[in-house]
Amino acid sequence: RKEKEIAYYERELKAIEEKLYWLRREKDLTETIIKIISEEKVLDIHGVWPEPQEESLWGIGIPRNGKNKLTMQHMTYREICQLHGIDTGFKTVSIVRNPIHRVISLYYYWNEKKKWDTLNDFLKYVKVNIKNRRHWWSQYDYLHDENGNINIDHLLRFEELPENFSVLHPELDIPCYMDKERVIDKEIRNLELLDDESLELIYEIYKKDFEIFNYSFTI
Repeated sequence: RKEKEIAYYERELKAIEEKLYWLRREKDLTETIIKIISEEKVLDIHGVWPEPQEESLWGIGIPRNGKNKLTMQHMTYREICQLHGIDTGFKTVSIVRNPIHRVISLYYYWNEKKKWDTLNDFLKYVKVNIKNRRHWWSQYDYLHDENGNINIDHLLRFEELPENFSVLHPELDIPCYMDKERVIDKEIRNLELLDDESLELIYEIYKKDFEIFNYSFTI
């Protein structure tokens, strides 16, 4: 039974990949969306990294600078275009997030070993070293084309995913669903970490995200 289920969901994911590019922008969000779409956590998304799969933009192994390797799901829009092209028969979809909430998520993820004492310490480090960590790049840096424009067919907001999915479902003929309470709980946690200094740093580092994606500079 389990083998049949795995085969079924592999076919479902393949069908999705043939219709749609997921342009990754949030830590673990692409994996989460794939799990939600498939409705069952049957496939081991976090298992051993596969060889690069250009059709689905997944896996490790794309040479960069002659030595390092790049996870395909962390490529920018421009890198995807250079490697694979964006076929006019495909729909492009990406998800953006309130920069303030995204920074808090980044802080907890990258500070697992308590390298920074406070959020402000982390932000000061990010400000100086952001070019060295693509995970910290702005969402605009990931999504703009070579001319600096955003040409994504469906640009979804993380805070409105349940509503956005209800629109995508009929248009792309893909089953999409997300529990609204799950999104709300994730967004309101840990805002007590913020103070005037951290808000100023967030705006300075991610000013483009506030402006381009029309996010308010408030909590």
